[in-house]
Amino acid sequence: MESKNDSNSGKQPFVRAVKGNKKIAILCAQRKSVYSHFTGLKQNSHSFDVEIYDKKRDARNFPGGMAVIAHPPCRLWGKLKHFVEIQPLLRIEEKEIGKFCAKAVIENGGILEQPFDSFLFEEMKLPPGGMENNLGFTLEIPQRMFGHYMIKNTWLFFSRIEYKELEPFL
Repeated sequence: MESKNDSNSGKQPFVRAVKGNKKIAILCAQRKSVYSHFTGLKQNSHSFDVEIYDKKRDARNFPGGMAVIAHPPCRLWGKLKHFVEIQPLLRIEEKEIGKFCAKAVIENGGILEQPFDSFLFEEMKLPPGGMENNLGFTLEIPQRMFGHYMIKNTWLFFSRIEYKELEPFL
């Protein structure tokens, strides 16, 4: 599976964007998450820094211009969304953040993480797990790969990344 999104967009692919800017925006992550250890990360003689947009910094303040890894809140996009009790204004805000993160990944290149069968994918016309479209492609992977104790799958949507760049990791 090769992503067709690079040639259609007119913008540089994710990997070249990261190498050019040397920064990656992490949207909707906790300040003291694993991403805080990425500052100064070196890979193939390239050094990367991260800009973490946590709850206080608000992901919607991200101005663009660098690659994105986004983990928007999922409780209103998952299969159990009907059981979520939340204030109406907070419900609207969380939905807006999810859409903003998806747009940021599409426009800047990067990765969006959401639970398996997230309704955010349908809302934003993103391909479901194992599929691709003109915006990018999505892989379905078990969260156990990241140390989660439950058997639970997640979708990773990739924009401006060639599938072949991921093959060493699959």
